[in-house]
Amino acid sequence: MLSKNTPGQFRWAMKKFQIRKHFKNVINTFDLKLPKASAKTIRYVLKKFKVRAQEVIMIDDQDFNLVQAKRAGVEVILYNNFRISQRQIRRILDLPIL
Repeated sequence: MLSKNTPGQFRWAMKKFQIRKHFKNVINTFDLKLPKASAKTIRYVLKKFKVRAQEVIMIDDQDFNLVQAKRAGVEVILYNNFRISQRQIRRILDLPIL
């Protein structure tokens, strides 16, 4: 999971939503002094986790945050609501739509 929040916001959200329970790897780009939606950040994630762009899904509720990821070949989803995003993820992963 990739986020960009101030350290206080990040700690609050991690605790409130029990993020570690759902995501093994959590990166706050604020700590890395990287913008969340930059080509440099995408390259960092790909290198850190030794994955190809085609193996990554980026979900965001602001379309401008998805531009660089899409250019890099990352699958992107503009979040509108949970059900729609869930269907899009299942389609990308080639799983049956519920």
